[in-house]
Amino acid sequence: STCNVFEIFGALLSGGTLVVPDRETARSPRELLGLIDGHGVTVLCQTPTAFRGLTELVARGADPGLRAVVLAGEKVRFAELAPWAARLGRTALVNMYGPTETAIYATAHRITADDLARTGRSVIGRPLPGVHAEPLDAAGHPVPDGVPGELYIGGAGVALGYLGDPGGTAARFVPDPAGGPGARRFRTGDRVRRLADGSLEFLGRLDDQVKIRGHRVEPGEVRAALLATGLVTDAAVTVAGGGLVAYAVGAGTGPAGLRGALARVLPEPMIPVAYVLLDALPRTVAGKTDPRGLPLPGPEAYVRAAPVAPRTPLEERVVAVWRSVLPVDEVGVEDDFFDLGGDSVRAFRATEELRRAGVRVSVREVFEHRTAARLSTALA
Repeated sequence: STCNVFEIFGALLSGGTLVVPDRETARSPRELLGLIDGHGVTVLCQTPTAFRGLTELVARGADPGLRAVVLAGEKVRFAELAPWAARLGRTALVNMYGPTETAIYATAHRITADDLARTGRSVIGRPLPGVHAEPLDAAGHPVPDGVPGELYIGGAGVALGYLGDPGGTAARFVPDPAGGPGARRFRTGDRVRRLADGSLEFLGRLDDQVKIRGHRVEPGEVRAALLATGLVTDAAVTVAGGGLVAYAVGAGTGPAGLRGALARVLPEPMIPVAYVLLDALPRTVAGKTDPRGLPLPGPEAYVRAAPVAPRTPLEERVVAVWRSVLPVDEVGVEDDFFDLGGDSVRAFRATEELRRAGVRVSVREVFEHRTAARLSTALA
């Protein structure tokens, strides 16, 4: 699990106990729930994606004794929190925002019932003490309330720059007129607007940067890596279903070959889950790639093993559940759960479906035994 400045020192400097789950526990909502209960945890910090599993358990009757939940690292979809708020309204749900370049968190917002009802909004709140944050126009001038602008953040937490990247530092860390001599503020690249009550609303990115399970990903970098393999003549990378989808033109290999080539040069969050092979990319009249013309990935876009049908009742049960939670229609017993678009959230949902079918299995086991055949053998 990754802790940052707030989680570590927020607990220790206020006399609290810091509990850090290991990677496997953090992936399993049931194991995490046991850790919370066992240690009497009162404040939980999680990404919204990871928190979905706990929300589903709460909707089914679980009651972690949490005083507050801090959500950060990704855009919070307030509607997903409604089941938690309906059952455990005593828990403060807090949306915190801030890039790494500003010592992590810069703004905070306690989520209200009005937020849950207005599902299209993502309020990130007001600046924390010692931070000033405001939306500016393209010329660097403040914009009126309600008008979108790029969010600039200044204050004591702003980093000195990017190590070994003077060009990137000059572009993103700019002089701060509100600070003293030499003070700088950070251009976040995030589009926001200030609401009538003074809080900020997140509207999206000004570029194509996305968050995949809390990790920053530039689809353009993934595209460049794909082109650098020499296996394609043209490519595009977009986000669909919470994961990256690669579109390859002139590919000299299939999804397995493309994924293998990227796995050698990219970290796991940057590796696409699906690979759509095309004769040509759709173009706009201006000659740019038209994202609206890119087809959704079909079953053939995922890395598949040779099709093997279930051979035992347990394999049939596991395959049926996997088919219900994965973005594919057909699953063979030798197919890798994660190559078919699986992630920790889908792994949790699969374990819950299997539990309801009378099969006790943990998220940890799904990660250890990634095919239906291996999982069924382990369970048997």
